Amino acid sequence: MGDKNFLSWVGFKGEDQSQPAPKQNALERIRELETQLTDMRSRRDITGLSREEFEILATETAMTMIKSAQQREQKQMQQHKNLYLKQIVQQKKN
Repeated sequence: MGDKNFLSWVGFKGEDQSQPAPKQNALERIRELETQLTDMRSRRDITGLSREEFEILATETAMTMIKSAQQREQKQMQQHKNLYLKQIVQQKKN
């Protein structure tokens, strides 16, 4: 019974020949899971933060998200501007 729970926990659903073979082998999957586990362990547990630490973390996270959104918006605006200028040049050629 314990083996069945473990296999279910790791995502093993039994041998089904109608299912396509996995795209990665078991060793690659294990390495991927180990990497994810290491990443999870390296993150701080936010439940242990003081109110001040949490506010600082939240502010830093929000600022990072805002900067990322601004960069995406700026890139998209530049692409639209370039497209618009190309259309004007095409119209002048015709």
